[in-house]
Amino acid sequence: MGRRRVYFDFKRINSLYSNLSSLNILELVELRKNYKKLNYSITELDLQLLKLITFPFLLVLMSLLSSLIMLRIKHLSGFTFKIAIGLFFSVVIYYINNFFYVLGTTEKLSVLLATFTPLFILSFVNILMLNRPFMMIMKLINEYKNQRCQLLIAKCKMSNKLLYFMLACNMLRF
Repeated sequence: MGRRRVYFDFKRINSLYSNLSSLNILELVELRKNYKKLNYSITELDLQLLKLITFPFLLVLMSLLSSLIMLRIKHLSGFTFKIAIGLFFSVVIYYINNFFYVLGTTEKLSVLLATFTPLFILSFVNILMLNRPFMMIMKLINEYKNQRCQLLIAKCKMSNKLLYFMLACNMLRF
């Protein structure tokens, strides 16, 4: 009969790289095109591509979390304890990222959900940790307003002028 024609490019198949974490964005896009041509699954590629794109946001959130942790425990003098807390949180964040990466790879979650859920969790923790200082600042501002209003009310009682009283009432609404 003779030889059959093969429509696959063996050089292209052999050149497909399996370690996706060592590729940059342009190489991933090129590899994605090759995977599509060969009808390979592109789920891992999409996941790695999104992971690369969102990496700067993860770094910003991690830096914010680490600074909030260090500012929160500044009253503790044990240097070893601070390092232990930092290591604990870094390991927890690593496993959360890895868990959602595996869920995305096995297609238990969509690629977008698997990529952005750890970022949302980290953002939520940061917001919770930022909420307390924000509430303390708002409390200080309210105390300052109340002190100003009480001073104006005291002036109204001493001078019995209607203008000061109306001004004090206006400040209470502010």
